[in-house]
Amino acid sequence: MLSHWFLDVIVQIPDLPLTPFGDFKVGMGLWNYKMITILLESIIFFGGVYIYAKSTKAITAQGTWGLWIMTGFFVLTNAYNLFGPPPEDNIMVLFVVLQVIVLGLAWWVDGNRRVFEQISH
Repeated sequence: MLSHWFLDVIVQIPDLPLTPFGDFKVGMGLWNYKMITILLESIIFFGGVYIYAKSTKAITAQGTWGLWIMTGFFVLTNAYNLFGPPPEDNIMVLFVVLQVIVLGLAWWVDGNRRVFEQISH
């Protein structure tokens, strides 16, 4: 997604292509400052969770605890990515498995929540 590219350009070293057709690459290199990166990404992540939780309402118990299970999974996965060992050669298998888990969790949680509509008086 284009919006993700704009977030990536802030943190990545200059290795993001500006266009799919050129060799010019950009990146501000915030990853070089680990604590600032962790703080900024945490603010964005927990801000998104807050907005989602306030904008939607659980229609089942799964919608309530599923959101927190998914949030916990994301926090643990990110902590492992930050502080765990580097990935091994089978990174593509791990990537596909994690994507299936993430998409499955998101589908499950979102299927048990609805957009909260405020009633105006």
